[in-house]
Amino acid sequence: MAITNTGIVERTITGVNDGSELFPDNTTSTATNTGIVERSLTGVNESELWLDTESTSVVNNTGIVERPITGVNESDPMFPNNTISNIINLAGNLLIALFEAFKTRVSAGGGTLDNEVGLDIDNFDNTASLTMLPNAYKDGVLYSVLPEDGIGDFDVVRGSSATRVDSLGNISEVSNNIPRIDYTSGSPVLLTEPQATNLAPFSEDFTSWGTSGSPVLSNNQPSPDGENNAYLFENSSNGDRLQQSLGVLSAGTYTQSMFVKYKDGDVRMNFKNNSFGGSNVFLITSSDVVAETPNANRHVENYGNGWFRISITYTPNGTSSTFFQLFGDLGTPKEGFYIFGAQVEEQSKTTSYIPTSGTIATRLEDAVTGAGDATTFNSTEGVLYFEGSALTDGDSVRVISLSDGTNDNLVMLRYDTTAGRSTVFLRGNGGTYALKTVSGVTQTDNNKVALVWDTTNFSIWINGVEVGTVATNDLPVGLDTLSLTQPTGGNEFFGKVKSLITFNTALTDAELECLTTI
Repeated sequence: MAITNTGIVERTITGVNDGSELFPDNTTSTATNTGIVERSLTGVNESELWLDTESTSVVNNTGIVERPITGVNESDPMFPNNTISNIINLAGNLLIALFEAFKTRVSAGGGTLDNEVGLDIDNFDNTASLTMLPNAYKDGVLYSVLPEDGIGDFDVVRGSSATRVDSLGNISEVSNNIPRIDYTSGSPVLLTEPQATNLAPFSEDFTSWGTSGSPVLSNNQPSPDGENNAYLFENSSNGDRLQQSLGVLSAGTYTQSMFVKYKDGDVRMNFKNNSFGGSNVFLITSSDVVAETPNANRHVENYGNGWFRISITYTPNGTSSTFFQLFGDLGTPKEGFYIFGAQVEEQSKTTSYIPTSGTIATRLEDAVTGAGDATTFNSTEGVLYFEGSALTDGDSVRVISLSDGTNDNLVMLRYDTTAGRSTVFLRGNGGTYALKTVSGVTQTDNNKVALVWDTTNFSIWINGVEVGTVATNDLPVGLDTLSLTQPTGGNEFFGKVKSLITFNTALTDAELECLTTI
């Protein structure tokens, strides 16, 4: 018979008197507990009354949650008849204590615990050296759960206010330097974005827009920000429209967007501007909003509570005035629909909503840097793990780096300007890079990526598969900083980050497959 509990620390109890009644002479049996504290009791007599002579059962708890002890002689007073006893594994208790200590640290530091996603004993891995889940924040700080002393917290800089979708599903504004934990997709992510300007001076006051025909507007309607700032837009003819002059836009790529919502009947509405050319008809129904003729320049994003954000991307000629135009229902009979939050920005896709009230407004970029120190990371071997997505597939270089603050010693993940392509780098002492480029992974998808290195190899795992490996050249030394930028700054990672984790050992292939499987 063996009593086994798989865990962490190993210790051995020796010198037991085999001549005692509990441990009679001439026994060589062993009952082993390899749990959180692993101990071996040498010389246990399996004929002892409480270990049934005929028993070949195994009492096994390899988890971190309550599990039953089975196969024990239940006729013993220690285990009454017809009883299946349960034990709370010490590992679970330790994790619960870790989570409580984290929440206490956040509260004591004046921070805000926004959610507890990932803080559960079934999924949390406390063997990591740094774990950032988008759980908590304060002015200028994004908290990491590990290490417990807070040295793994990130510095956050953004020189303006910005908006996010909060845990209630409402668009809400946060102040300068406040990390944005965003729930647009339903699950919390750290949202980081480039600088952007809303060129539509009246994003919510549609009575300040020009009109053509006889559109009818009714205000004080429930809006995506949880207030009553939306308008009901109704029309009586196909030509009825709202429009807002944007002036002459310099040549470049622009994206125009607006929030719309179904009222009582299906709507075919035209969302356009004179620089785009042609029509961009969107269908608004009780269950969905879609582009009538989908293409790469027409997009729809579900914001919940019946609200959808529609957008078109275009390139103006740089010489003529551009008008943001919204037409009413093209169908028969004419149906009204709700509108909110007009935005035009010089970007290849929409970014978070930037409210305006009579003049254009700018949201500055997010910079997230500086987690950890030399005691947090192992330069000789380890894993850098990222789960999340980029805002765009291609267009620019975006980097997540573990380094000594220079380009001489680093482990780095780079999303390239070419769509679907990523490159990973390992370098030590300013020597030769070990690098690998992989293609075919859409950057805007939620991906699980692990970079693993040791004295022999440098590999990249994506979504459960090892997609590339190269020989290690010069190992880095003195790794002490994890940032969503290049080691010396710039090429910020703009996207949605679900987690950032480092390990100080090179995990096995089986562990990496498990870690990165979607």
